[in-house]
Amino acid sequence: MISYVKILLIVLSWAARTTAEPKCEACLFNTAPLREDEDCSVYSVYQDTTLQAWYRANETCLQALNISQAAVPKDRMWGICPYANENDASNTLLTLFVRNDNSSAAQSVRSMYPEFFHNETLELNPTVPGAQGQIVNCSVSDDLCWNEFGIFFVLNPEELGRVCSQLHVAQKASLIQEQAAVREALCGATTNDTSLDVCQPLWQQIQDLSVNSCESVSRVDYGSFLPPNCTESEGSGVASVGMGMLTLTLLSSLFY
Repeated sequence: MISYVKILLIVLSWAARTTAEPKCEACLFNTAPLREDEDCSVYSVYQDTTLQAWYRANETCLQALNISQAAVPKDRMWGICPYANENDASNTLLTLFVRNDNSSAAQSVRSMYPEFFHNETLELNPTVPGAQGQIVNCSVSDDLCWNEFGIFFVLNPEELGRVCSQLHVAQKASLIQEQAAVREALCGATTNDTSLDVCQPLWQQIQDLSVNSCESVSRVDYGSFLPPNCTESEGSGVASVGMGMLTLTLLSSLFY
């Protein structure tokens, strides 16, 4: 009886450790609401010796640490460009974003269209081309020129797709950097700060590594490592089932 109990405790302890490991699948950092991928791993090289799979910090954790580095506010990105192409993209919301936002992402869109914006100041040109081939004088009304900018994307949906593709590249890079900033902040946090429990299990993962330098957890590149091949890890689900069957067998043996 005692030997079975010991074996069972060892099995359960091992299972608890393995099921707590991060997912193999790398986070895609897509922005459409239906493709949120928080149950995934953020990969980066760790201490130049390991390709580390980090837990992804959720929005509650980001807010607790007051970290927000998205190139485009996440809720607005969903409305402007849910995909990295023109599908379901909104020329109206894009126009409002480019007009009212001073971020580098908005400025980069302006730089793509010198017919509408000055190539140095990126301010609206004095005149812009109209949809009917006319020249629109912006000194009469800025609204008229911004309206023509929006119509341009209606008439040229491939240009809307080009902008969305660029915004997605910028958004992904910023969200990866945002996760690195979270890891660095957690690395420097005091271990008895219960307000950061919302950052579990990432915070515990960083503590378990006994990190010597917080810079080592804030890398965003893969170093010399290749991206993870998760198809080789598909057997993990089978292993979990197998462990479950073994546990049930051991449990049943205690009563016979």
